[in-house]
Amino acid sequence: MMKAHKLVAWGGVCLLALTGYPCAAQESLQIYGVLQAAYEQYHISGADASSAVASPATSTSRIPSYGSFIGFRGRESIDGDLAATFQIESYVFLNGVQPPGFNPFGSRNTRVGLESQRYGTVFLGVWDTPFRDLLIRLPFPGSTLDAGQLMGNGIGNTVGNGPAPGSFERRQTNTVAYWSPTLHGFQARVHYGINDGTTGGNGAHLLSMRGSYAGGPFNLMAAYETHHDYGGFGTNDRGLALYGDWLIGHAKLGAIFTQLSYQRVVNGGQRGLRVNNWSVFGSYPVGSGAVNVAYTRAGSGSGSLQALSTTPTGQVQANPALYAGQATSGGQTGAQMFEIGYDYYVSKRTKLFANLAYLKNDAHGAYAPFGAVPTPTGALGLNTTVLALGMVTSF
Repeated sequence: MMKAHKLVAWGGVCLLALTGYPCAAQESLQIYGVLQAAYEQYHISGADASSAVASPATSTSRIPSYGSFIGFRGRESIDGDLAATFQIESYVFLNGVQPPGFNPFGSRNTRVGLESQRYGTVFLGVWDTPFRDLLIRLPFPGSTLDAGQLMGNGIGNTVGNGPAPGSFERRQTNTVAYWSPTLHGFQARVHYGINDGTTGGNGAHLLSMRGSYAGGPFNLMAAYETHHDYGGFGTNDRGLALYGDWLIGHAKLGAIFTQLSYQRVVNGGQRGLRVNNWSVFGSYPVGSGAVNVAYTRAGSGSGSLQALSTTPTGQVQANPALYAGQATSGGQTGAQMFEIGYDYYVSKRTKLFANLAYLKNDAHGAYAPFGAVPTPTGALGLNTTVLALGMVTSF
């Protein structure tokens, strides 16, 4: 199958010769991807009793494509250990619906660069930040059950510099990146999102770093990210993340901690917000598959920045000047998520899955499942139950 993929890819590359580009210099080209879809059933209930808006329990269903994608990547040897690399990765919408803000072509991890086993890799493009690369180690990544929506305060898919979506789980545009070679299990990654626009009349940029160690039964990671001038001149949003997992026999146990802080310019001064989030998770093989479980807690925000408010009828609203994703200061503004799922492996590349999640907001919390991120909607204190039955295959 892979030979067929390479043959088709080679033919596509050679067609470029018709436009004046050489095909003989291309050393290798691979077509790859992941296709996944699920039937999801939602049940929403539990609006804050202090809210004046009526929010009866509702049920709905949908078929999301999650993070389905197709990609093309290649490599060309230049001199000794040095090689030129490229990758173009695009969304695939299996349900025929393109969500707002999701561009179909080249808007996932896409880059051009140079790599060396001795000196590392440098590239330009759009790519998951090192901070996000840490968070996607949680179970159920890229799906409605992705706990990164709590741990990273929403999920920013292919975004630039600016206060919205307020997330630290970002795929950043206009990225300059360096990845060190892996030495004795250690590796470092540094990404810089350049100022290709302005925020509030001021230049804005992102810096994201991650260090990791993999050895024996342990994986350890630490990440730091700062968003400069996202909330006005002189402001800095900062994120710190710590990760660890441990393979004990056939079981895998892990934990993640994040601390996210925001600054916004208000009436000539600055207001701040800080939230602490954590998650514990595990997996264990059962039969021809594995059971996955996770518990995630988004803490209540502290500080003077009340980024969210409610209308006179009780609907949640976000002030663009104060926006900090789904987080806000005050008591009972957090949320918790309980998750359990089972993966059944049909083959090495294909699995069926059944996942169940319960997202419970605190009385004044406004967190929402992945499909509603980054804009909080509805009343405060909503609870959401999601059942997902689906399939994923890779090639």
